[in-house]
Amino acid sequence: MSFGIGSITCPQPEMILYLFQVDSEAIRAYFCFMPTVLRIGPYRFFFYADDRDEAPHVHVEREDYIAKFWLDLVRLVRSSGFSRKEINEIQRHVEENQAHLLRSWNEFFSR
Repeated sequence: MSFGIGSITCPQPEMILYLFQVDSEAIRAYFCFMPTVLRIGPYRFFFYADDRDEAPHVHVEREDYIAKFWLDLVRLVRSSGFSRKEINEIQRHVEENQAHLLRSWNEFFSR
């Protein structure tokens, strides 16, 4: 039986290392690729490589804050840490760059 025991953000912002306890003696690890598709000011817009089974969306982070927006009809899915004012600003960036973000999603996940 395996279960997650944590994750470590790697020095490269596009990678994260997930650690899984397989049994009392084995730990498995895998990297998740997180391509950055846009940077605006302090915000990094990115995808998780294993999100292909979900509707098109983008994650946005600044420091330890994160948000997720659907892309077809831009709307906030969830956020942690951002103020309402900042969420509105980020949503405006997503709306202004919607075509680029959707094109990037389709190019990345059609590989």
